[in-house]
Amino acid sequence: MNNRQKNYIYLSFVALLMVIAVLVYYSHNSHEDTIIEEAKIDSTALTIAVVPSMECLPFYVADKCGISDSLGLSLRVVPFSSSMDADTAFVNHHVDGIASDMVKLSIYQSNGDSVTGIIGGNWDLSLITSRQSRISDIKGLKEKVISSTRNSVLDLFNDKIISSNPKDTLVINTPQINSLNIRYNMVRQNQVDGGILPEPYSSLCLSKGCHLIIKSKDIQEMSGMFVLIFNDSVISHKEDEIKKLIKVYNASVDFINYHKKDYHKRFMSLFDININIPDSIVEIPKFAYASAPSDTALNTAHQWASGRKLLGKKTKSNIINKDYVLFSDSIFNRVNQ
Repeated sequence: MNNRQKNYIYLSFVALLMVIAVLVYYSHNSHEDTIIEEAKIDSTALTIAVVPSMECLPFYVADKCGISDSLGLSLRVVPFSSSMDADTAFVNHHVDGIASDMVKLSIYQSNGDSVTGIIGGNWDLSLITSRQSRISDIKGLKEKVISSTRNSVLDLFNDKIISSNPKDTLVINTPQINSLNIRYNMVRQNQVDGGILPEPYSSLCLSKGCHLIIKSKDIQEMSGMFVLIFNDSVISHKEDEIKKLIKVYNASVDFINYHKKDYHKRFMSLFDININIPDSIVEIPKFAYASAPSDTALNTAHQWASGRKLLGKKTKSNIINKDYVLFSDSIFNRVNQ
């Protein structure tokens, strides 16, 4: 097969994926809109856009298990099947905050969005290849189709994988499949060579015979890429609620860590992704208390996004704020002594 035929097949495949994505978008129900409208009735309510990934579990638990209510915080978690839909809701001010990544934070502020990251952490991402792909290492990814989400931490992860193999020119085709459910099913059903997935999707793929190539935690520069972001206008008007959120987050972490074996099925059901997640397949990690965003991670993400020419011309010197976590730590530690 010559290069022209290969390019034709690849472009046809990408066009098909785009059609699928559009159909899914327009068939999506109004569940998110309902939550947002309900939150507008309560002027003190905090709304946070999330995706069904393990990093967001403490927020799901805080909202759905009554922890936020018990600590006096009106919290509404707004779930989206893709990070792009969550981005749209956030930049249009339909939600107050978003569980996102350092790449998105850099892009937001450079485009003139007045935003600040207040909680940091790690994304647990895996590059998974399909059962029939016969790809067993990074070199085998050459010219393969690996689904991802562009202009995000997943895209950064993909580039770090490529740069980790400097002895060979590694070109990976990365069609954008925003929906986590669709990306998971395409990998599982051998419709693509592989995909970059968070938990619980990566473990579910492995349970179906797919192959793990590399995890984000295997690359030091990928550390600290998770960040909870708020619009600055929200921070100024709901500062007390955000301080409460840190305490609520830490209480949710305690609840998950203590009950993760007994309540595994309940916790996984909060993602509402219509996929059975057995406790024998997906392990709930031990969560840590809220930590401040990482300057190093932000610099790494900013430099990468700049090199990709993803950044606008706006600048803001302080786009992360560590004071909320540090303030909460002092209060939380005194209460728990």
